[in-house]
Amino acid sequence: MGIWKYKTDIEKYRDLGFVNRADSKLFVSNFRGKPFPQPWPSIPVYYDKEWEDPNISKAQRKFSARYKDLPKGDFPSLPGSVPVFSERALQVLEPLIRGSVELIPLVCQEDKLYLINVIDSLDCFDRQRSVLKELPGGAFMGVDHYEIKNAQLFEGKGIVRFSGLPVDIFVTDAFRKLVEEHDLKGLLWQPLP
Repeated sequence: MGIWKYKTDIEKYRDLGFVNRADSKLFVSNFRGKPFPQPWPSIPVYYDKEWEDPNISKAQRKFSARYKDLPKGDFPSLPGSVPVFSERALQVLEPLIRGSVELIPLVCQEDKLYLINVIDSLDCFDRQRSVLKELPGGAFMGVDHYEIKNAQLFEGKGIVRFSGLPVDIFVTDAFRKLVEEHDLKGLLWQPLP
C-alpha cells in the first residue's frame, strides 16, 4: 500500500489567506490531531490576489503578481498546513475520509470551502528507523526519510496523521485513486518513505 504526504501545489494553483490574520494563530494551537473546540468559529478566507497596498515593496508586488492569475484548485493551500477541500473534492472524498476528520466550513465569497481537521492519528511512524531533521541542540525540525510500521492500520483509511508527528498529514492510495479518477486538481504526490 502506498502512503503519500499531503502536499498542495502552490506553484500551479491559487492559495488562500486569512481575512483576519489573528485566525492563523488559531490553527497553530488547535489543529494537531485533536477535535476542534466547539462551537466552530467563523473563519473568513480569500483567494490570494495581487496586493493592492501601495506600501508593499517592489519584490513583494512582483511575487504576488506571479500568483494572481493562477487557477483555483480543489485543494487550496492555507497558512498553517491545514488541508482545505473544495466542495467538489469533499463530495468525492467524504465517504473515504468520514470518521477520520472534522469538516469545518470556511467563509469565502468565491467558493464553498471546507477546512479538514484530521483527527485520525495512527501509530505507524517508526521514529527509531526514520531519518529526522534536528537542530544542533536536538530539537525536532522534521523528517527526511519516513519508516513505516503497523502498515495494516492504513486499511480502509484515506487521510491520517501519524502519532508523534503533529503537523504532517498523509493520504493513502485509495485517496489518490479517487483524486485522479475525478480529475481533482491541486495536490502533489510525494511518496513515503
